[in-house]
Order: sequence, then structure tokens, then C-alpha cells
Amino acid sequence: MTPTLVQVLAAAIFGIALIHTFSTKFFERLAHRHPSHEGIFHLLG
Repeated sequence: MTPTLVQVLAAAIFGIALIHTFSTKFFERLAHRHPSHEGIFHLLG
């Protein structure tokens, strides 16, 4: 059984969300280290 396009997209979005969840602390640290780019790092975190 081959996965459909919707299943592949859903799995990719889930994977990105999972990575984002575990990388928030990294982005928060970057925001404090680099005040000139603080806004974008807080947005990502």
C-alpha cells in the first residue's frame, strides 16, 4: 500500500512540528545572545 500525497504531507508537517517543539529552547537562547535579531528568534521559539 503506497501512501497518498495527503498522508506524505501530513507526516512532513508533523515532523516539522516535532522538530520545532524540541528546538524552542535553542531559539530562545539565540534571542538573548543576539539582540539585533531578537524578534525573529522569539517568533521561531
